[in-house]
Amino acid sequence: MIKELVTKGPKRDMDVKAPVHKFGRHFSNTIKGHPKGGLDDEGYKDWRHASGRLKKHEVGLEHFKNMNEWFELRQRLKCKETIDKVAYEQFKKEKDYWKQVIIRIVGLVKFLAKYGLAFRGTNEKLYQKGIGNFLGLVEMLEEFDPIMKEHVRHVLNEECHVHFLGHNIQNELIQLLGDKVRIEIIKKVKQAKYYSIILDCTPDTSHQEQMSIIVRYVNFNSSSMTVEESFLGFLVVNDTTGLGLFEVTCKELESLGLDIGDIGDMRGQGYDNGANMRGKNKGVQTRFLEKKS
Repeated sequence: MIKELVTKGPKRDMDVKAPVHKFGRHFSNTIKGHPKGGLDDEGYKDWRHASGRLKKHEVGLEHFKNMNEWFELRQRLKCKETIDKVAYEQFKKEKDYWKQVIIRIVGLVKFLAKYGLAFRGTNEKLYQKGIGNFLGLVEMLEEFDPIMKEHVRHVLNEECHVHFLGHNIQNELIQLLGDKVRIEIIKKVKQAKYYSIILDCTPDTSHQEQMSIIVRYVNFNSSSMTVEESFLGFLVVNDTTGLGLFEVTCKELESLGLDIGDIGDMRGQGYDNGANMRGKNKGVQTRFLEKKS
């Protein structure tokens, strides 16, 4: 981190106004980038004389000493002649190795998610029975890819404590990729402007009621226009009344940045035959229509 800060230098955004404190004062752009004033240990709060104090600090011995060390280290980094050169090269090699491992693991997660395949079995140890599709693909890839071959060797020999093959990293990558896909879907919906929603409730294996939400829109591209339906996710539902489902749906649409003010851009709704969904008095459908009117 020190090397990155020295190489790239301090970041000074002159276009952002500093926050105002309770007495209405704030740092001006002329003194931004100087986090300290007397400044190295006890802090500084004499705002009225801040500019003068900073100028005094800039000509001080401690400031010149630190600046000299900074410039010297930056020059040595450019010439790759630092005292920890060998250690840094080893660190960079290790970083590149883990980057390549993560790229391959992400590729496996994308493949299984794309085709709706199960990830895990009953065992999470390589080359044992019941390991599931994810670790099975790791074993297959290890036969052909030198990076994964080396990684699997480290895992089997217990040479690394963190190996990124467990269920936690799988779940985290699924979540991150799902969030990215959802962002891209919302971009398309906003480009189309008008959309419809399709809702359906069903309990999961733990008997927790959940509602699936699907958005229907026109996808524009350079060559054609197609009507698409995209699954946005499952919503946990604790209140299955029409009001409860309506509030959960509105909250989700708002969090996605979709316009629901007077149902501005929503042009259609699709539900099952449940009274809490399409009931003419207190169903979700009726509440949306009342909001629009």
